[in-house]
Amino acid sequence: MMDTFTRYWSSIIDRAWAGPRAKWIGRVPSMMDAEENMMLFEITRKFPRKIEHIVDGGAFLGASTVCFGQALSWREKNTDESYGREAIYSYDLFETTDYVRHFVEVNLSRKASNDPDYLFREYIHNVGEFIRYTSLIKGDVRNFPWKEDKQIDILFLVFLKTEDINEFAITNFFPHLIAQESIVIQQDYFHELVPWIPLTMELMSDHFEHLTTCCSSALFKVIKPITSATSVQMADEVRSLSTSDKITIFDKIQTRFAEPGRLAMLELSKIRAVLADGDIDRARHIADALPADYLALKWPAELLRRMMINAQPSR
Repeated sequence: MMDTFTRYWSSIIDRAWAGPRAKWIGRVPSMMDAEENMMLFEITRKFPRKIEHIVDGGAFLGASTVCFGQALSWREKNTDESYGREAIYSYDLFETTDYVRHFVEVNLSRKASNDPDYLFREYIHNVGEFIRYTSLIKGDVRNFPWKEDKQIDILFLVFLKTEDINEFAITNFFPHLIAQESIVIQQDYFHELVPWIPLTMELMSDHFEHLTTCCSSALFKVIKPITSATSVQMADEVRSLSTSDKITIFDKIQTRFAEPGRLAMLELSKIRAVLADGDIDRARHIADALPADYLALKWPAELLRRMMINAQPSR
């Protein structure tokens, strides 16, 4: 018998995926850590009831889709459930950019094709048999509104690279989450370039409970329904935050974490938010006050150096 939701949430808090890794982990190149792959597999495999829909929000070469697909396959073999093409909705631009070519050459040790459909074809190849569970959405996610009658059980967000897309996710996906049952994985929660992600989740803390972290990801339980009206209001509030409000919110978020690496990344995210508001002096003041143990990690110091250089006005 599958876990109840109470046991399910406890297993997530206990990071039940942090054991032996499945043999297929790592076969598809990814910007995710191997532990994050296992996390996606386990939270899907152990979901306490039949899964309605999974949003795979940033498919890239297909690693996340494979994690979800492996879990659905396990469920079909070990329960009386069956799944079709609408179990997983996988989103990506599937654009073969210079970054994609570089990633392929470094991680696959071969040249990437100049074919504009190269990334899409690689995804199809890597996903393999699990395409039977998958509806592919190719292009800008903002052009594909979610259907009103479809609930979302697992929301994996990777494509929140701009504030506009973040707002779209709030208003388009959040109202379809189920209170006390749905889970949200913010894959770039600890990333210096997307400060709107932690700001959003903190502003919506009446609706989301932070459960745990996994590498750069933060996992949240939905604790209160989000209406369409509420989602629009919250998107507006995130966009309207003053610089002082952002600093205050980041300071509050940081009280929940102890690891220097995570705290350093949140500090960099805070600085990025301040720089985006055009306040270079205030950002420099925050940077100058960074604890020495953050900068001792070396990578925060290098990221900070690049961030401040890019923020300088052109001469």
